[in-house]
Amino acid sequence: MINTLTSSDPEGVLFCPERPAYRQMIRLCAFDLDGTLLDPHGRLSPGNAGAVVELSESGTVIALISGRPPCYTGGFFHQLGICGFTAASNGAFISGPEGDIIRFDPFPEQLTAQITSLLDENGARYALQTVNGIIGNKEASSSISERFINYCSMVSSFGIDTRLPLTDPIIGGRAVPGVLKIAVTGGSLPLQDYQAAISSAFPSLTVSFSGATVLDINLPGNSKGNALEMICSHLGVSRDDVCSFGDYNNDIPMFRSSGISFAMGNAGDAVKSEADHITAPNYDDGVAEAIRRTLLPLNNEVSE
Repeated sequence: MINTLTSSDPEGVLFCPERPAYRQMIRLCAFDLDGTLLDPHGRLSPGNAGAVVELSESGTVIALISGRPPCYTGGFFHQLGICGFTAASNGAFISGPEGDIIRFDPFPEQLTAQITSLLDENGARYALQTVNGIIGNKEASSSISERFINYCSMVSSFGIDTRLPLTDPIIGGRAVPGVLKIAVTGGSLPLQDYQAAISSAFPSLTVSFSGATVLDINLPGNSKGNALEMICSHLGVSRDDVCSFGDYNNDIPMFRSSGISFAMGNAGDAVKSEADHITAPNYDDGVAEAIRRTLLPLNNEVSE
């Protein structure tokens, strides 16, 4: 029997009481990284890591779905010591457990040049995400963290040669190959102004926030929800057998593509209202709490 706590319970997983109990095994579980699986310092805690490995060993396929580039996202499987699906750059890149590429949807090179020219004209700080790393304009060079560089150095190139220098002061206006996402992190204007400018100039693009200080620019059709549905199709898994965890607005499409969803305790109210359940915050190992209190007992019950 699943332990269904109510929202008045001060400990553990907080369940929306009107939601039905689930009785099928979780065949696929998708995790956002920043704000969800990782702690506020961007680290994978031993508690969360151990719980994810236990979930994998119980028969659930693991997917890491993030707005981060592939090298950073997939690098956490090295830490976990397991294999799974990597969906990075909001789904512009998807790879399977054996490193097989399921989706690779880069910007047309001339479109990249047009977007970066507009950003440069308006004093933006931004970075281009590729399979093997990122390349930022000179304004972004100081914001590229050491932990990101270390994770990018851990993983292979997935067989696609898009290696670029870490920063380039004249990146704007160049036809750069293999760009999966453009992330704007600041500049001389508020991020909302950059969002309005890009949306006006390129109305077909998806321009949305993946955090309070990060504005994502993606090709249409690239979202975490679509990425999860592609992985389901690849596995032949029904969304009823899928679970997802997230903390921000760009995780809501994942919730809508899942049979059961968990919002983190640190998520905003809009995100919590879209989830089936609410677990503890990322700084209190909320992922591990939900896995051990709910998902593992569910898998064990179904398998008996």
